Amino acid sequence: MKYSIIPRPVRYDVKDDETVVVSDMTAIRCARQFLSVGNAISEYLHTRSDADENEIIISRAKSIAPEGYALYTENGNINIKASTATGAYYAFVTLKWILMQVKKVDGKKSITGFLIEDKPCYRHRGMMLDECRHFFGMETVKKLLDNMSLLKLNVFHWHLADDQGYRIESKVFPLLNEVASKRRYAYLKKSLQDASQPEYGPFYYTHDEIREIVKYAAQRHIRVIPEIDIPGHTTAMIAAYPELSCDGEKVDVNVSTGIMPAILCAGNENTYSFIEKLLDEVCPLFPSRYFHIGGDEARYGKWRKCPKCQAKIKENSLKNEKHLQMYFMGRVNEMLRHRGKTCIAWNDCLGDELDKNIVCQYWTFQNALTVK
Repeated sequence: MKYSIIPRPVRYDVKDDETVVVSDMTAIRCARQFLSVGNAISEYLHTRSDADENEIIISRAKSIAPEGYALYTENGNINIKASTATGAYYAFVTLKWILMQVKKVDGKKSITGFLIEDKPCYRHRGMMLDECRHFFGMETVKKLLDNMSLLKLNVFHWHLADDQGYRIESKVFPLLNEVASKRRYAYLKKSLQDASQPEYGPFYYTHDEIREIVKYAAQRHIRVIPEIDIPGHTTAMIAAYPELSCDGEKVDVNVSTGIMPAILCAGNENTYSFIEKLLDEVCPLFPSRYFHIGGDEARYGKWRKCPKCQAKIKENSLKNEKHLQMYFMGRVNEMLRHRGKTCIAWNDCLGDELDKNIVCQYWTFQNALTVK
């Protein structure tokens, strides 16, 4: 390979006898369905309105895989062929890799000719960002999306609710912002905590900021999957609304790592009403068909002592608290299904009784033998 490209393309042929010049005088010509890609290339090159020295030509080829592309030089021009706008966009990303490695001379970059063909090995190519333990902010998220785009990653898994903070604006449940989006210390390691340090937060994304980030991601052919972790990892949520817990005990937003005992009360119907209203507010912010509800590391100590949870187990002929969690996940899955979403959960909650429509995402070898 003449130029470094990550990930490595399926095919890369060097044309040593051919050189193509790219500058702001390179015109962009594209089929209508690739107009967004053409505009992105034009913006990147700062193409002049009178550009006429050579062309980047984007055309459709039905035979190419949905996210695949062909990128090649010919007769002084650069050609992109793809069957979808996503494939054409990834061709532009590859061209960007090449141009970044070439020095500009008198406003022009001369690149060695090539024939590149590529398509992804995996449909889901993801990156997860946890903003509960540490809040990064919109500009950092956009930089992350830019870098994901360069690596042709297409799924941004955005973890926004956990023991250490709740990061989505809520107009329905304002205490999720007034209480759950801040904590006593920024650091989650006790040795780094000091009473003189200011409170960490409140930090959360407004609805408009979320819409802007989702749009920014979509322009880079990245879909955003939010995660609100339930029924465990809910210390921040319960700090704001203690009535969601089994005992109603007041807790603070967590300032350490590890697995906490806090858990939503699965025996209280008000818990399900709360989740319904929260999903009504959050789901419209994220167009993706997938919605992650966590389900990992739930500790059942509170449920074992809770009369309402024990009554729910008996009422539904459930075997134990593990099956109560599967019942809980199934009900939330139905809420999401009615809102046009497919539910994702971590593999901790796997079991024969888990709703088969829930997509399982593995992060640990736990329960590996339960998969059939």
